Amino acid sequence: MSQLAPVLPDTSALDIPAVLMPYQQRWVADTSPLKVIEKSRRTGITWAEASDDVLTAASSAPAGGMNVYYIAYNQDMTVEYIQACAMWARAFNYAASEIEEGFWEEDEDDKHIKTYTIKFPDSGFRVVALSSRPSNLRGRQGIIVIDEAAFHEQLDELLKAALAMLIWGGKVRVISTHDGDDNPFNTLIGDIRAGRQGGQRTPHYFPGGCVGGIVPPRLPAYRERMVASVRAGVDGIGVQILRCRCIGGA
Repeated sequence: MSQLAPVLPDTSALDIPAVLMPYQQRWVADTSPLKVIEKSRRTGITWAEASDDVLTAASSAPAGGMNVYYIAYNQDMTVEYIQACAMWARAFNYAASEIEEGFWEEDEDDKHIKTYTIKFPDSGFRVVALSSRPSNLRGRQGIIVIDEAAFHEQLDELLKAALAMLIWGGKVRVISTHDGDDNPFNTLIGDIRAGRQGGQRTPHYFPGGCVGGIVPPRLPAYRERMVASVRAGVDGIGVQILRCRCIGGA
């Protein structure tokens, strides 16, 4: 029978292993009123955003708490996001309601839009995930998260409504891969680059995600095989969905 070491190592002061990868941490740490990320597919930015949204909605108003409205272009994305929020609420040990399903009742034309809501009783704020774009956001204040923005219909109108929230201290997060150079999302990126629109633009592309934590640096050969395999599987369109570069109109 093995004997315990007479002196156990003190692990109490060791750093907690990071849950978010470095590029996800940088995205969450950016508190700009308007921030936009042009990204590769499947990089986990929405998952990281959900963690920050839960922290925001669970905080008191003096601590920067506010409502969060997440807008997707299909129901599957919405469900995936709200489930991530529920997971983060449990991980952070915040008192939160179960996911409540409903419909966006603010406008007659929007009553078909399904919503998923998590309420935080201690702060009084909530996270509301919408399955498609509402016709208006009047009277709303908080954080607007537009996911896969390039694939939303009438994105330019949605951006106008969302950016109006910046006037009274709201925030806007725009997350997307590219979908053509004549897309309003690409126009927004160009405006920020040129200084015509305030905001923080963050490019995150493949294989940068591998360097940023998906594949450990100590496995360079495996990293190269993974990069080659993924690139081979997406053909020419990989320039757009992996390297964040537009390839003509959608």
